[in-house]
Amino acid sequence: MRKGKPVEPVVVSEYGETISGYPNQEGNTEHTEDTVLSTLVHDDCATRGITSSSWADTYQISKSHDAIVCRGCRRSWVFPNTVKTYGDLRRYFAKYNHSTNQSSVPLSGGVGPFV
Repeated sequence: MRKGKPVEPVVVSEYGETISGYPNQEGNTEHTEDTVLSTLVHDDCATRGITSSSWADTYQISKSHDAIVCRGCRRSWVFPNTVKTYGDLRRYFAKYNHSTNQSSVPLSGGVGPFV
């Protein structure tokens, strides 16, 4: 039995980029906020219509940090390896999870969880 609410895309940058769980064969995700991170989708690449290029994988990049890397555009987002679930990922990137009005999003000036 699934726990928690279904996962909405997680905003992971000041530009409003989002990451989602990879959908099953029916096109639905069965992920919840409590689901351990697995293969992800970089939604911004997915909207370009090249499904295989929108997959994103999680890699360990140091003793303390992991990164999500998009297979298509090679964009990456670094986060502490204590982040294990979709809910953890949402909480870590919470400063970007607000209105879709991008004009109100402060730019990081190169500081933050970006590579």
